[in-house]
Amino acid sequence: MDEALLNDIRRALQILFRESKRVPKGTLERIIAFDMEWLAPSESEEMVTRLYDNGWVSKDDDILELVAVIPEVDVPFGWFPKPLHLLHPPVYNVTNDDIQPSPSNHIQTSQHSEPTAVSHSDSSSNQETTRMHQTKRLFSFLLRSSGVDKTELNRRLERKISALEYITPWMALALIAKELGLKMDEIISVFQQ
Repeated sequence: MDEALLNDIRRALQILFRESKRVPKGTLERIIAFDMEWLAPSESEEMVTRLYDNGWVSKDDDILELVAVIPEVDVPFGWFPKPLHLLHPPVYNVTNDDIQPSPSNHIQTSQHSEPTAVSHSDSSSNQETTRMHQTKRLFSFLLRSSGVDKTELNRRLERKISALEYITPWMALALIAKELGLKMDEIISVFQQ
């Protein structure tokens, strides 16, 4: 089993179900697509369907319930799941907590154990890399522009994410910048360079 794939699924589920083990299907799809910006709206529907089909969640009417036992997984700063991983979760066997590759998975593993899609473009991966790069640039920009030290900025970021629950690190940093009195025009100009 690819540990990176499994960790992405575990981290995503830990975030999605941190407030409640039961979430309406539409709410879950909205969080995945719009709040977390992990996938496009149509892909978030596909992810939720595959989580259900592969046994990670159960469905009662339009409510999804987490049935998988998820160990506490560290979610590092700036973590962003590989979209391919979210679209191809492995099968979760509820009876013995045994996780097996999904027979419907369209992932092939190369010699380096990096999952690659059979018919999937690299645009999602490039978008993920760009977003992570922009988040790091914004963090560095705030350190230089605000006079706040790294420890304090990390503390504020964690508080913001904790308080607002479903927010991307980039958006949390943008809100912190506004609180620090930095003009959004300056921030936008940094990303247009």
